[in-house]
Amino acid sequence: MPAVVQEWQRASVRMGWRMPEDWLVPEAAAVAGAVDNPAALAAAARALGGMRGRQGVGIAETMTDLLALFESLERPIDPDAMTELAVGWVESLEDAAPASCTDVLTGLASPAHFQRAVHEAAMAGLSGGKVVGAIEFARNPGGVRLSWALLAEIGVAARATLPGADMAFLSGVDVLQFLMEDTPEHHALAATCQRELQALRNGALGPASMTFRPAPVTGLQYLEFLSVVRSQG
Repeated sequence: MPAVVQEWQRASVRMGWRMPEDWLVPEAAAVAGAVDNPAALAAAARALGGMRGRQGVGIAETMTDLLALFESLERPIDPDAMTELAVGWVESLEDAAPASCTDVLTGLASPAHFQRAVHEAAMAGLSGGKVVGAIEFARNPGGVRLSWALLAEIGVAARATLPGADMAFLSGVDVLQFLMEDTPEHHALAATCQRELQALRNGALGPASMTFRPAPVTGLQYLEFLSVVRSQG
């Protein structure tokens, strides 16, 4: 293994890469070999971003990994390479097979499909005047999975109170995510949804907090949104 690749891998692990055995891929070697050619580096970084996305690596970890390369070389960050890395990563989502559109337990969108819906709305210019909401429950500090029956009830209650909204439930951390219009009427519906979910099975989900953030309208804002969303899951 070339020394530049070894130093990069070590720096990446120090900066938070979680699975060292999955780090070395041909696309990483290609990036390391292109560090002295900016155009080739940008193209190689895009390919690496696509590979990291297909590996299931989050956007924050993917970008930190490439930052580790520049740190290990003691060189300034190449903004074009970072941009192309992110583009490749997003493209890997767009190319993903649509087999997981629906979560069979809740009947809501799968988390991956929800993220694609937010991305498609942003890229099509349809996100203006919309917000991404999150209802987060405090029941689950130990990450215990909910029963299939309760998950089904969550899906029924969410669809009944937020009709037409794109939404997904992250069952491992008990968070309902949704995309909706930023109007008083829709905020009232969201508050009703929060109350209905808190009331399920005499409060089985525990108390909930609800937050909103503007829906992303650019590719960069989508990446920022995705970093936050994936940190929850």
